[in-house]
Amino acid sequence: LDLTDAAAARDVVRRHRPQVVINNAGSALLGAVVDIDDDSAREQLEALVVGPVRLARLAVLEGSCTRIVQIGSVVAAGDVPF
Repeated sequence: LDLTDAAAARDVVRRHRPQVVINNAGSALLGAVVDIDDDSAREQLEALVVGPVRLARLAVLEGSCTRIVQIGSVVAAGDVPF
């Protein structure tokens, strides 16, 4: 599922009515902040924040979801150059 595609997320939830949603989206946008353009930053936010929240909301409101599992990354807890 492409989490950035709102219509696809809605269709998947309506078709499969999941009882459990596991959000494990991940990607890295590495580089100096001055080298990251707005479109790339928006894509990251859509994939890592907006998409998982949308999917969880849809699964609860339009599906039969009773459990949501959010999986993070060890990268969030450590120091990474840039």
